[in-house]
Amino acid sequence: LSLCGVEGRVNCADFFSIAPEPIYDIVASYGFIEHFKNFDEVFERHVGFLKPGGILVLGIPRFRGLNYLIQKLIDFDNSRPLLPSHYLEIMDLKTFREQGRASNLAMLFCNYVGGFEQALFPVMTAPPGWRRNLARVLMKLSRHLLGRCNLAFCASYQISIFRKPVENQRNES
Repeated sequence: LSLCGVEGRVNCADFFSIAPEPIYDIVASYGFIEHFKNFDEVFERHVGFLKPGGILVLGIPRFRGLNYLIQKLIDFDNSRPLLPSHYLEIMDLKTFREQGRASNLAMLFCNYVGGFEQALFPVMTAPPGWRRNLARVLMKLSRHLLGRCNLAFCASYQISIFRKPVENQRNES
């Protein structure tokens, strides 16, 4: 941050052991919240760090639709499967919109981004064989056919951006 002339602070700490203080203008979290079944509590904990008027940015990978199929091929017989460490049920826009409303946040943006991204998949962790080869073929085809499609069945990421209301202001969205 200092190299870019930006005032700010990055905390390296256990997210669940530090007490949230509403002191931050921006809280950005990427690839974290989708690992917890108590999604609503983890979401609220993020909100607890925002000061009034602050911005919350949450980005998650999407292992639904086509991405689920490809990752399932990679995970099959893999000693370290990726899917079980993700809470797939939250990987949709509706869940984030509803949680934003429940947390009294204004929705600024909530959508799929980046289209199909083959870099999401650790294909080389799959055991050699036809499943790995099929995953590679599906990834290449999908990149060419769906590379820019930000649709639920093929987008590899989703981003949600919220604003915490200023005191005594209700969420109108």
